[in-house]
Amino acid sequence: MPATLNFIGESAFYSCYELYNLNLPTDLLEIQSYAFEACGLKSLVIPEQVLRISEGLFLECPNLTDITLPSNLREINNGAFQICTSLEAIEIPNSVTILGEGIFYGCSSLRNVALPNSLRAIPKAMFKFCTSLDNISIPETVTRIDEHAFYECQSLSKIALPNSIRTIKERTFYYCINLYEVILPSELETIDEQAFCICESLNNISLPGRLRVIGKQAFSNCTSIAKISFPE
Repeated sequence: MPATLNFIGESAFYSCYELYNLNLPTDLLEIQSYAFEACGLKSLVIPEQVLRISEGLFLECPNLTDITLPSNLREINNGAFQICTSLEAIEIPNSVTILGEGIFYGCSSLRNVALPNSLRAIPKAMFKFCTSLDNISIPETVTRIDEHAFYECQSLSKIALPNSIRTIKERTFYYCINLYEVILPSELETIDEQAFCICESLNNISLPGRLRVIGKQAFSNCTSIAKISFPE
Protein backbone atom coordinates (compact mmCIF):
# COMPACT_ATOMS: atom_id res chain seq x y z
CA MET A 1 0.00 0.00 0.00
CA PRO A 2 1.26 3.51 -0.75
CA ALA A 3 2.86 5.47 2.07
CA THR A 4 0.49 8.38 1.38
CA LEU A 5 -2.63 6.35 2.28
CA ASN A 6 -4.43 7.62 5.39
CA PHE A 7 -7.99 6.30 4.97
CA ILE A 8 -9.55 2.89 4.19
CA GLY A 9 -13.30 2.91 3.58
CA GLU A 10 -16.10 0.59 4.67
CA SER A 11 -15.90 -2.99 3.32
CA ALA A 12 -12.90 -2.00 1.18
CA PHE A 13 -11.46 -5.54 1.13
CA TYR A 14 -14.61 -7.54 1.85
CA SER A 15 -14.26 -11.24 1.02
CA CYS A 16 -10.69 -11.01 -0.27
CA TYR A 17 -10.16 -14.65 0.63
CA GLU A 18 -6.66 -14.86 -0.84
CA LEU A 19 -5.37 -11.74 0.93
CA TYR A 20 -3.11 -13.36 3.54
CA ASN A 21 -0.56 -10.62 4.23
CA LEU A 22 -0.78 -6.85 4.25
CA ASN A 23 1.53 -4.05 5.34
CA LEU A 24 -0.39 -0.95 6.33
CA PRO A 25 1.34 2.45 5.94
CA THR A 26 2.50 4.16 9.11
CA ASP A 27 0.54 7.36 8.32
CA LEU A 28 -2.81 5.54 8.14
CA LEU A 29 -5.37 7.33 10.33
CA GLU A 30 -8.68 5.50 9.92
CA ILE A 31 -10.03 2.11 8.87
CA GLN A 32 -13.79 2.05 8.54
CA SER A 33 -16.27 -0.70 9.45
CA TYR A 34 -16.02 -4.18 7.91
CA ALA A 35 -12.98 -3.15 5.84
CA PHE A 36 -11.38 -6.60 6.20
CA GLU A 37 -14.52 -8.71 6.70
CA ALA A 38 -14.07 -12.31 5.54
CA CYS A 39 -10.46 -11.72 4.43
CA GLY A 40 -7.76 -14.37 4.46
CA LEU A 41 -5.42 -12.26 6.62
CA LYS A 42 -3.17 -14.27 8.94
CA SER A 43 -1.56 -11.41 10.84
CA LEU A 44 -1.65 -7.63 10.88
CA VAL A 45 -0.01 -4.69 12.63
CA ILE A 46 -2.35 -1.71 13.02
CA PRO A 47 -0.42 1.58 12.64
CA GLU A 48 0.09 3.69 15.75
CA GLN A 49 -2.00 6.63 14.54
CA VAL A 50 -5.19 4.57 14.28
CA LEU A 51 -7.25 5.31 17.41
CA ARG A 52 -10.35 3.22 16.69
CA ILE A 53 -11.02 -0.38 15.67
CA SER A 54 -14.28 -0.02 13.78
CA GLU A 55 -17.36 -2.24 13.95
CA GLY A 56 -16.90 -5.67 12.37
CA LEU A 57 -13.45 -4.72 11.10
CA PHE A 58 -12.17 -8.31 11.13
CA LEU A 59 -15.52 -10.11 11.16
CA GLU A 60 -15.14 -13.75 10.08
CA CYS A 61 -11.43 -13.65 9.27
CA PRO A 62 -10.88 -17.39 9.81
CA ASN A 63 -7.07 -17.36 9.38
CA LEU A 64 -6.26 -14.43 11.65
CA THR A 65 -3.90 -15.64 14.39
CA ASP A 66 -1.93 -12.53 15.32
CA ILE A 67 -2.99 -8.89 15.63
CA THR A 68 -0.95 -6.02 17.06
CA LEU A 69 -3.00 -3.06 18.27
CA PRO A 70 -1.71 0.53 18.55
CA SER A 71 -0.43 1.52 21.99
CA ASN A 72 -2.65 4.64 21.98
CA LEU A 73 -5.84 2.92 20.81
CA ARG A 74 -9.00 4.45 22.31
CA GLU A 75 -11.88 2.17 21.31
CA ILE A 76 -12.82 -1.24 19.91
CA ASN A 77 -16.32 -1.35 18.48
CA ASN A 78 -19.06 -3.98 18.14
CA GLY A 79 -18.06 -7.35 16.72
CA ALA A 80 -14.58 -6.18 15.73
CA PHE A 81 -13.08 -9.68 15.90
CA GLN A 82 -16.28 -11.70 15.79
CA ILE A 83 -15.85 -15.30 14.58
CA CYS A 84 -12.08 -15.02 14.11
CA THR A 85 -11.84 -18.72 14.82
CA SER A 86 -8.01 -18.98 14.71
CA LEU A 87 -7.23 -16.05 17.01
CA GLU A 88 -5.59 -17.47 20.16
CA ALA A 89 -4.37 -14.42 22.08
CA ILE A 90 -4.67 -10.65 22.12
CA GLU A 91 -3.46 -7.77 24.27
CA ILE A 92 -5.76 -4.77 24.59
CA PRO A 93 -3.75 -1.61 25.36
CA ASN A 94 -4.38 0.21 28.63
CA SER A 95 -5.33 3.30 26.64
CA VAL A 96 -8.62 1.66 25.52
CA THR A 97 -11.64 3.13 27.32
CA ILE A 98 -14.52 2.05 25.02
CA LEU A 99 -15.40 -1.55 24.20
CA GLY A 100 -18.40 -2.54 22.09
CA GLU A 101 -20.61 -5.63 22.26
CA GLY A 102 -19.60 -9.07 21.04
CA ILE A 103 -16.02 -8.10 20.23
CA PHE A 104 -14.72 -11.68 20.50
CA TYR A 105 -18.03 -13.49 19.90
CA GLY A 106 -17.33 -16.93 18.47
CA CYS A 107 -13.52 -16.74 18.69
CA SER A 108 -13.40 -20.43 19.45
CA SER A 109 -9.57 -20.67 19.71
CA LEU A 110 -9.10 -17.63 21.97
CA ARG A 111 -7.30 -18.62 25.17
CA ASN A 112 -5.48 -15.55 26.45
CA VAL A 113 -6.74 -11.97 26.68
CA ALA A 114 -4.98 -9.11 28.44
CA LEU A 115 -7.62 -6.58 29.47
CA PRO A 116 -6.77 -2.89 30.02
CA ASN A 117 -6.29 -1.70 33.59
CA SER A 118 -8.70 1.18 33.02
CA LEU A 119 -11.60 -1.04 31.92
CA ARG A 120 -14.98 -0.13 33.48
CA ALA A 121 -17.25 -2.77 31.98
CA ILE A 122 -17.20 -6.06 30.11
CA PRO A 123 -19.85 -5.56 27.43
CA LYS A 124 -22.64 -7.87 26.33
CA ALA A 125 -21.52 -11.14 24.69
CA MET A 126 -17.88 -10.03 24.68
CA PHE A 127 -16.58 -13.60 25.02
CA LYS A 128 -19.71 -15.53 23.98
CA PHE A 129 -18.84 -18.92 22.46
CA CYS A 130 -15.13 -18.48 23.24
CA THR A 131 -14.97 -22.18 23.97
CA SER A 132 -11.17 -22.30 24.52
CA LEU A 133 -10.95 -19.42 27.01
CA ASP A 134 -9.69 -21.12 30.15
CA ASN A 135 -8.53 -18.27 32.35
CA ILE A 136 -9.05 -14.52 32.55
CA SER A 137 -8.11 -11.81 35.01
CA ILE A 138 -10.73 -9.08 35.40
CA PRO A 139 -9.31 -5.69 36.48
CA GLU A 140 -10.47 -4.21 39.78
CA THR A 141 -11.73 -1.18 37.87
CA VAL A 142 -14.58 -3.19 36.32
CA THR A 143 -17.96 -2.33 37.85
CA ARG A 144 -20.24 -4.15 35.40
CA ILE A 145 -20.29 -7.42 33.46
CA ASP A 146 -23.13 -7.42 30.95
CA GLU A 147 -25.41 -10.18 29.68
CA HIS A 148 -23.97 -13.27 28.02
CA ALA A 149 -20.41 -12.00 28.56
CA PHE A 150 -18.98 -15.50 29.13
CA TYR A 151 -21.84 -17.52 27.61
CA GLU A 152 -20.65 -21.05 26.74
CA CYS A 153 -17.02 -20.45 27.67
CA GLN A 154 -16.72 -24.18 28.08
CA SER A 155 -13.01 -24.24 29.06
CA LEU A 156 -13.27 -21.58 31.76
CA SER A 157 -12.51 -23.33 35.05
CA LYS A 158 -12.35 -20.57 37.65
CA ILE A 159 -12.87 -16.85 37.96
CA ALA A 160 -12.59 -14.17 40.63
CA LEU A 161 -14.97 -11.23 40.23
CA PRO A 162 -13.86 -7.79 41.47
CA ASN A 163 -15.54 -6.44 44.61
CA SER A 164 -16.75 -3.41 42.65
CA ILE A 165 -19.37 -5.51 40.81
CA ARG A 166 -22.93 -5.18 42.17
CA THR A 167 -24.87 -7.29 39.63
CA ILE A 168 -24.16 -10.45 37.68
CA LYS A 169 -26.34 -10.05 34.61
CA GLU A 170 -28.52 -12.71 33.00
CA ARG A 171 -26.77 -15.70 31.44
CA THR A 172 -23.34 -14.24 32.15
CA PHE A 173 -21.83 -17.68 32.75
CA TYR A 174 -24.51 -19.79 31.04
CA TYR A 175 -23.27 -23.28 30.08
CA CYS A 176 -19.74 -22.81 31.39
CA ILE A 177 -19.67 -26.54 31.97
CA ASN A 178 -16.11 -26.72 33.41
CA LEU A 179 -16.43 -23.75 35.74
CA TYR A 180 -15.84 -25.20 39.21
CA GLU A 181 -14.79 -22.15 41.23
CA VAL A 182 -16.29 -18.66 41.36
CA ILE A 183 -15.28 -16.04 43.90
CA LEU A 184 -18.25 -13.69 44.19
CA PRO A 185 -17.77 -9.98 44.98
CA SER A 186 -18.29 -8.96 48.58
CA GLU A 187 -20.50 -6.05 47.41
CA LEU A 188 -22.67 -8.20 45.12
CA GLU A 189 -26.40 -7.46 45.43
CA THR A 190 -28.06 -9.26 42.49
CA ILE A 191 -27.57 -12.51 40.60
CA ASP A 192 -29.84 -12.29 37.56
CA GLU A 193 -31.75 -15.13 35.92
CA GLN A 194 -29.77 -18.07 34.54
CA ALA A 195 -26.50 -16.35 35.46
CA PHE A 196 -24.84 -19.70 36.24
CA CYS A 197 -27.31 -22.03 34.55
CA ILE A 198 -25.82 -25.40 33.48
CA CYS A 199 -22.47 -24.79 35.18
CA GLU A 200 -22.22 -28.52 35.73
CA SER A 201 -18.83 -28.50 37.50
CA LEU A 202 -19.60 -25.78 40.04
CA ASN A 203 -19.37 -27.53 43.41
CA ASN A 204 -19.84 -24.88 46.08
CA ILE A 205 -21.02 -21.32 46.37
CA SER A 206 -20.38 -18.77 49.09
CA LEU A 207 -22.97 -16.01 48.89
CA PRO A 208 -21.89 -12.51 50.03
CA GLY A 209 -23.57 -10.66 52.86
CA ARG A 210 -25.02 -7.85 50.72
CA LEU A 211 -26.84 -10.19 48.32
CA ARG A 212 -30.51 -9.25 47.89
CA VAL A 213 -31.75 -11.09 44.79
CA ILE A 214 -31.19 -14.51 43.24
CA GLY A 215 -33.00 -14.59 39.93
CA LYS A 216 -34.99 -17.26 38.14
CA GLN A 217 -32.96 -20.41 37.36
CA ALA A 218 -29.78 -18.65 38.47
CA PHE A 219 -28.12 -21.96 39.41
CA SER A 220 -30.44 -24.29 37.51
CA ASN A 221 -28.83 -27.59 36.42
CA CYS A 222 -25.64 -26.97 38.39
CA THR A 223 -25.61 -30.68 39.06
CA SER A 224 -22.36 -30.78 41.11
CA ILE A 225 -23.24 -28.15 43.72
CA ALA A 226 -22.92 -29.82 47.10
CA LYS A 227 -22.67 -26.81 49.38
CA ILE A 228 -24.13 -23.30 49.46
CA SER A 229 -22.97 -20.92 52.18
CA PHE A 230 -25.57 -18.27 52.92
CA PRO A 231 -24.64 -14.97 54.59
CA GLU A 232 -25.34 -14.78 58.29
